[in-house]
Amino acid sequence: MKLQGIIPPILTPFDEKGEVDLERLGKFAEFLRPHVQGFYVNGTYGSGVLMNVEERKSVFEALSPYSDGSFELIAHVGTTNLRDSIELAQHAEAHRALAVAAVPPFYFRYSEETLFAFFKDLIESVSIPVYLYDNPGATGNPVSTDLINRLAEVGLAGVKDSTFDISKTYLVMRKAQKEGFDVVIGSESLFLPAYMQGSRACISGLANAMPELMQRLFSTAESANFQQAAILQRQVLEMWDILHYGPSTASAYAMLKIRGIDAGFPRRPFLPIEKELYKKIESAMKANETVWKI
Repeated sequence: MKLQGIIPPILTPFDEKGEVDLERLGKFAEFLRPHVQGFYVNGTYGSGVLMNVEERKSVFEALSPYSDGSFELIAHVGTTNLRDSIELAQHAEAHRALAVAAVPPFYFRYSEETLFAFFKDLIESVSIPVYLYDNPGATGNPVSTDLINRLAEVGLAGVKDSTFDISKTYLVMRKAQKEGFDVVIGSESLFLPAYMQGSRACISGLANAMPELMQRLFSTAESANFQQAAILQRQVLEMWDILHYGPSTASAYAMLKIRGIDAGFPRRPFLPIEKELYKKIESAMKANETVWKI
């Protein structure tokens, strides 16, 4: 199995009191659905690590009906500990997840043997594919290509690469010895370079706010019109800059609000984008409407 297409790490809407808002989630999912190939649930933009296990389960259950055989539903189950990650993985499998993914356990710094044991146990706890979410900037635990190869030997299906290091991405692609090993790019900023080397899926945070633009980029690459794809990749980078005017998760909520789409509020400790920065984002989006609107 290999993932394919634009798969946003879907935002989780929260209400003004910080509670998960499943009604808003349903409406937001309906906005995204026509433009994407799947949802990556409870990931970074979904604020998975800011929720408890039961909240994460409720979010995945609310989205599980989208797993209809033609739509890719992946659960991020990364936590600080093995027990919670296994519980979330088994729950996701029971609710029709196509696959699960996990960052290495974070906060503490772990040896390679510890990380190997963690992922081996996670892989063995479910029968669906398991991806390693490589995000050393967030976890503090980098993952070597040797470790990835060892895990592939015991069943790891692939890597969601959010290292923001295309040389590392290419190294994993070259060194992965398991046939069919799937390297998924974890940032729209590197979509086209990764696509040119065989990656066929992008877990795109920008696709929360501008799914149409990301779908145009993917479709253009799929049609082998790489000259136009290069133009679209540059436009994506310009929108990516706007997304990063502030903390990208909080900015995504603001960008959707500017579009007239109610995705609720970010969860504390994230704060809504402050007034002056909101105006800056709004101005930049309006100046580039022809890029991101259908």
